Amino acid sequence: MNRALCLVLALAASPLLISGCGGTVTSSSVVTSGPTTPVVAGQTVQLSSFLTGASSFTSVTYAIETNSSGAPTGVGGSVTVDGKYTAPSVLPLSGSHTQVIVVTSKADPSKVGTVTVTVGYAVSSISPSGSELSVNRSVTFAATVAGDPASTSVSDTRARINWTVTGAGSIDAATGKYTAPVTAPDGTLVTITATSTADPTVSASTTLKLRSAGGTVVII
Repeated sequence: MNRALCLVLALAASPLLISGCGGTVTSSSVVTSGPTTPVVAGQTVQLSSFLTGASSFTSVTYAIETNSSGAPTGVGGSVTVDGKYTAPSVLPLSGSHTQVIVVTSKADPSKVGTVTVTVGYAVSSISPSGSELSVNRSVTFAATVAGDPASTSVSDTRARINWTVTGAGSIDAATGKYTAPVTAPDGTLVTITATSTADPTVSASTTLKLRSAGGTVVII
């Protein structure tokens, strides 16, 4: 083939694989970019990867990395060919909470990149939230932890939330039952916090307003 014509084809077709011109022009590198913060269990995110020199993200496909037995090399989850990754809804109690996603060039399957996604727990909204309670009364708070096995089984005794209170009154660390003090200035604010025992860095809080006997009596 004419050498000048070969050069024109190579430049026009890059990054596709061109052969038959007295040499080979290979596709450019696969560039990947994963989430900078952990993906919450059960959440779906769009991964960003592309083939340098290509005109669109459709130049690559995505797949969960698996071992020789076909099982995910990490926590698993699912990913579409266009890069929408959905984290598993339940995470293992031990081990690394990550999953490698394999990104492959459509034009040249020998060009492969990877994205490592970290999956984390998250405390759901606490209920009741933003409520008021009369002094000398009790209320039980509830919350679940996304990704925690106990969230799928109320009989699972492996822990899951540690309850604390900042301010007046007391709370049962295991059950979330809060008991207001016998007396307190009307409008006193206390903070109720639920912390994941699987990952103590994950927590959520709500504020409770106490009403005295002389104030508005509100019972949750």
